[in-house]
Amino acid sequence: MSQDALKKYGKGASLLLKMGYIPGKGLGENGRGIVEPIMPTILKRGEGIKVEESKKMMSRVVDEWTDSSDDESMHVEESGLKSVEFNQSDTFKSEYEIPELYEIVRDLLRLKIDVPNEIINKAEDTSAKQDLSLRTVLFKLLKSINSDQPKLKYLDSEINQLSQKKQLYTVDIEVMENFRKIVEVEKDLDVDKVINIPGVRDIDLELRDDLVELAMLKVQEFWQSAVDACNFEDIVSLGELLDKAAAYLSLQELSSTELIKIRSSRSSLKNKTLLSLNIVGTVILKPLLLKLNFFYQNWNVFNVNLGIGVFEEVRDSEIFSDTLFDLIIVKAIVIPKLYDSLLEVSVFDEVEWLVPWLELLPLYFDQLVESIIEHYLQALPESAVSGEELLKLPLFYWLEISQNTKLNEKARKELFSYMVKDFRRQIKKIRHDGCGFLDTEETKVMKDFIWLFKELALYEFEDAIYNEIMLPLHIKYLELYEDGLDYEDFLLYVIQVLTYVGLLSDNDHFIRIQESVRECCEHLNSVKNNSLRIKKGKKDFTDLMRLRNQYVESIDKLTWKKPSASKKTVFVKPSIKDTVFQKCQENGIAVIPGKIKDGKQMYHIENKGIKFEVYFDQKVMFANYNGLKDEPIGLDELL
Repeated sequence: MSQDALKKYGKGASLLLKMGYIPGKGLGENGRGIVEPIMPTILKRGEGIKVEESKKMMSRVVDEWTDSSDDESMHVEESGLKSVEFNQSDTFKSEYEIPELYEIVRDLLRLKIDVPNEIINKAEDTSAKQDLSLRTVLFKLLKSINSDQPKLKYLDSEINQLSQKKQLYTVDIEVMENFRKIVEVEKDLDVDKVINIPGVRDIDLELRDDLVELAMLKVQEFWQSAVDACNFEDIVSLGELLDKAAAYLSLQELSSTELIKIRSSRSSLKNKTLLSLNIVGTVILKPLLLKLNFFYQNWNVFNVNLGIGVFEEVRDSEIFSDTLFDLIIVKAIVIPKLYDSLLEVSVFDEVEWLVPWLELLPLYFDQLVESIIEHYLQALPESAVSGEELLKLPLFYWLEISQNTKLNEKARKELFSYMVKDFRRQIKKIRHDGCGFLDTEETKVMKDFIWLFKELALYEFEDAIYNEIMLPLHIKYLELYEDGLDYEDFLLYVIQVLTYVGLLSDNDHFIRIQESVRECCEHLNSVKNNSLRIKKGKKDFTDLMRLRNQYVESIDKLTWKKPSASKKTVFVKPSIKDTVFQKCQENGIAVIPGKIKDGKQMYHIENKGIKFEVYFDQKVMFANYNGLKDEPIGLDELL
């Protein structure tokens, strides 16, 4: 190449020209370097540039470097040019895409292909002339081998897996053969030999489960006979049986399923726990548990040593975990037996047999007592019984020893509810008008009711006693007064009856009833010129106590006749007060008598969150409510 071309195009351009490339446009102005994209970067020997926007590239094969002149390099003969097609990736096809011979040989050797030494030597000789046909053949061979590599690897993995399976199957066959020999030779199954068979823990899980199932079939008949023959009263014999059970249960080591699975019931049963046993549990534990349950059902609780002996023997055998022992043996077998036995006890001095069990199971004492109390609360007599008979029920014995405060409160509420229900049934007039309490038989029923109330000290329900007894009497007194009937005699008789039944005999209790009686007395004094000599406004009840003491002993002698209907004023229509009282009763709204203000009897009525203080004047009802005073009010506004 001339010095002018070298200066004009630079060393890079002169090298390209020497390789046979035809120079095109795009060289830098100063002739230094190649400007893309006119002349692309050279990646491989033999690549050229596009000429005249054609899809062909001009190239020639350069196998040897020559010292030709610059003019010869610039001249490219037509015979040295050939057309090379482009690949889809926009690279052209050329023999120069074939790797060097040494690279091909290296890859073949890496793939462990036998290559002749002659070719290896030729590849290592850098001065030797390269044989294009040899490179082409070896390169095709290499590509063929490479394309087969995934298949070869897959075949190798399959062969490896088959080999491993063959080894496993061999172990499986050997294990099952050894197991067959043990089963055939032994009358009873030697569990230690089974679990120590070489490779038994390496076999397939399903096969191990099958082995365990076969072992249980061998054990089943012998084990059932052993359980049936065992006398649980012989603790030594029971211990031997439990040791045998523990040995059989060691087969569980080979099983893939849990011995016992605990799950909650999805049926309508409440608080029920279901146990699901696998094949080992079904064969070994189920007969044993059934025998234990049968034993305790027929066990005499007075034979404490036997019951506790069997209990401790099963516990110490460690057949069950602590959780399962507590769930199955204690809660499902022993506690129900103790519960049933305690329900049968009539004389509580005979429960000494329970003490050792309470020492053994202290955490279950409260639960046991609670269950018994719940039972007796649900079994209260349906027919009427006297208070003395009711107190003889075992319920009260267990309430005395119970330490559960919430349960005791619940029991007291249920007891009081039962007493009120029974009281109403015996009074015969649930919707009474107050006079029903003054009949002799009803008064005796009320006396027994109040006596039982005091015996049980149910004083937290005093307000209910007021609503049940005193409120109807108070209302009846006011009705008699407004009707102009014998309200004074009625009040005297009420005081006498309340004294007789015990509602006015205690200054510390039934205060609300005493206040109601005092209000009636104060009212009577205001209209009868102090006929009862009660000091108005006195709050210590001393006057009431004096009045009460005048009538304590004469309840059976005093006769009080209900007012004659002929004395009662007849109205064509019910009064507004009667109408209000009737509507309130129909709607379940309480009408509570209040104090007398300015000669008017006040009544307290609460409805829809509004408190009304009402009184009646002739045919009009007046009310104090929401800051309003003496406001005429209609029935619709009240209700």
